[in-house]
Amino acid sequence: MQQHFGSASESKSQAPLMLANVNSSIDRADRNFSTLAAARRTGRNPIFFLFNLVSGSLRFIRTFSH
Repeated sequence: MQQHFGSASESKSQAPLMLANVNSSIDRADRNFSTLAAARRTGRNPIFFLFNLVSGSLRFIRTFSH
């Protein structure tokens, strides 16, 4: 019982941090999408930017799997 309460308060204190992680991940995704659009406009290869987007998403998922 005691352990349950401890973990509940722990997750409560982590919630703002998780929210900040979500927001920064969304910002990063937005930036990557705009760079992808810019790369397509200038005719460069957008695979590098896609890779950045995927690795950012994986990092984000790994944060939540803990």
